[in-house]
Amino acid sequence: ASTIDALRDVLEAGWMALPSFATGSGPMRDRRGQILRRGQAVGDGVSAVPVRLRAALAALYCADVTMLLIEDLGPQESLPIDALPPVILEGPLAGNPAYLAAMAAAFQPRSLLRSVDALEGTARGAWMLAWWQVASAESASATRRVDLRDPELVALLRRHRRAFRAHVTAV
Repeated sequence: ASTIDALRDVLEAGWMALPSFATGSGPMRDRRGQILRRGQAVGDGVSAVPVRLRAALAALYCADVTMLLIEDLGPQESLPIDALPPVILEGPLAGNPAYLAAMAAAFQPRSLLRSVDALEGTARGAWMLAWWQVASAESASATRRVDLRDPELVALLRRHRRAFRAHVTAV
């Protein structure tokens, strides 16, 4: 499991995964995935990462790629923060502490919510279409706010995010 402690260890040790590990898909489909430590490529790839940190590194990678996709949607900086709708995370990653922490740091001060709904994705969407009148009241109770109240972890995550962006935009 990817824990906050493991995420902190990943960040403090300088581990980073660069896209793409899925051949021919994703936002960086023409690039080959790489594992870095303190900005330098690691020849052994993921096998060089301590086993106890691999899940946290994978969750951090997922958050980094998620943010690449969101950023590709276009800038929203011109809107006041209170005019931006919250971002809602659902699916298996919505229960992953390392992923949630990385996403919360990336979105601060914007609201980040996670789904606690037993129905996810397509199932919830189909239900909402069938029960439109009650859907908004039901779905509001199915989210929880994600708060990251650890300023040191936020700083580590933001430093990582800047370095990740520098690596993926340099090529």
